[in-house]
Amino acid sequence: MNKNAFFGTSTWTYPGWEGIVYRDVSSYGRQFKSECLSEYARSELFDCVGIDSTFYGVPSEPFLANLRRQLPSGFPCVFKVPREISSPRFTRSFGPKGSAGNLNPHFLNPVRLREGMLKICREFIPGNEGLFVMQFPTLRQEDIQGGKWLECLDYLLGELGGEWPIGVEIRNPELLTPGYFEVLSAHRATHMFQVWTGMPLPHDVLARFPESIRCSDLVGCRALVRPGLLYSDAVEKYAPYSRLVDPAPQIRESILTLVREAELLNKAVITTVNNRLEGCAPLTIQALREDLRGGQ
Repeated sequence: MNKNAFFGTSTWTYPGWEGIVYRDVSSYGRQFKSECLSEYARSELFDCVGIDSTFYGVPSEPFLANLRRQLPSGFPCVFKVPREISSPRFTRSFGPKGSAGNLNPHFLNPVRLREGMLKICREFIPGNEGLFVMQFPTLRQEDIQGGKWLECLDYLLGELGGEWPIGVEIRNPELLTPGYFEVLSAHRATHMFQVWTGMPLPHDVLARFPESIRCSDLVGCRALVRPGLLYSDAVEKYAPYSRLVDPAPQIRESILTLVREAELLNKAVITTVNNRLEGCAPLTIQALREDLRGGQ
């Protein structure tokens, strides 16, 4: 197995993975979602896991204790940072009632992030800190503010002092600039390469910005949904996620280009894959591993 490549899925509680990841879903009864992670972690397919639920708020102590109980020490978790840090404005589903469109006062607040999400994870699951990903929405021009966004990101990362592994995921292709990568490099944060509608694929980013892979010793990648397909459409198209509905070998090769380039630089790549990429994330990872072995 390629020792610099870590693969896992974006969450893990899918009954459709029976026979692929889980031997017998019914044996869990009502405890499937709370107890199946240990079986996930024993699978030869995975060596990391994406914790997407933390996007909606700081995880509770019981939630983290349950993760710690089921995961081997050193098994990396890719935590999403709560959206109160990465969303500049409230939306219909986020924020006080009637506040949609208003500015979020906690946007890019380093104290809020450090004393909330980062502190509780360091306390309760220190052996499983893989990456903390700030997933930004598609930003309005008034929120980018002619570079003010980048200045605020620079300040936040500087205040964290490089103490935690931070990934930055942006969804505005125009924000991919030399200045952006300079900020990440200054604080040893990783740019999150991604497969997402409206964003360039990993190999395209590498070709245009070779420095993008050099920001940190750890390289992050999230393979979510193929370009041109809306996430909501993919949910309906691919459920119950038990087979590869739409194989995408060109996208897999783009991800593996990133992995191979990182290996040449002696860097590790941690990649999480979503069911909405091809229809079944574990089978996508299986194909990635086979393609990686075949190319060596």
